[in-house]
Amino acid sequence: MIPKLTKKEFLDRGHFDFAVAFEEALKRKPDAIGVVLFENLMMDSSSRGAMTAMIVGPTNTYKSAEDCEGKFLNEMPSQRQHPVAWVERKEFLP
Repeated sequence: MIPKLTKKEFLDRGHFDFAVAFEEALKRKPDAIGVVLFENLMMDSSSRGAMTAMIVGPTNTYKSAEDCEGKFLNEMPSQRQHPVAWVERKEFLP
């Protein structure tokens, strides 16, 4: 199960300095249910720690955080990013 975080925990985990980009993206996607954080966890990769935040919802690639379980971004093994956390929409847009 992908851990669900608060807004502050999510921003801290992803080393994001501000929430505005997430708020704006979620406003453009009114049916989005949250944001999932993917991270490269390979210890021997020069891309270790690279992150991508992805909106999830009914009209997105992944419909929910649960849909991200067992999935990854990027095909090259050393570039793969796995889901490590997610945050609900209401944390950014109460």
